[in-house]
Amino acid sequence: MAYLQDFTFVIRHKKGKDNVVADALSRRPLVLNLMKTQVLGFEQTRVGYAECLHFVKILSSFIDPAAPKSRDFYLTDGYLFFSKRLCIPRISLRDFLIWETHAGGLSGHFGVNRMILSLEQHFYWLS
Repeated sequence: MAYLQDFTFVIRHKKGKDNVVADALSRRPLVLNLMKTQVLGFEQTRVGYAECLHFVKILSSFIDPAAPKSRDFYLTDGYLFFSKRLCIPRISLRDFLIWETHAGGLSGHFGVNRMILSLEQHFYWLS
């Protein structure tokens, strides 16, 4: 024997403060776009370029107008990028990124190759 249930829902628009939940849900993408994350020590990335043998040469090419330029690197707000990937000098942030990709709560460890590919999509460094 099949049971039939009638559900009666009347959807009425509520103006102003009465509709706070629906209003917040409709703006979710906007909220996520405005949310910022602060990584402690991230500003050390800019300082680390001058101490990294590989990146100091590239960084100096931006300072010296006579130095040859690489089309693959660019400098924005003191951060060095290689083909849209943030360059990470050998600082503790690099170890954190490896750990987070390997065992962090936001990603799971799916093997060494996949972990490396995940890092290489966003960051650049030499071993």
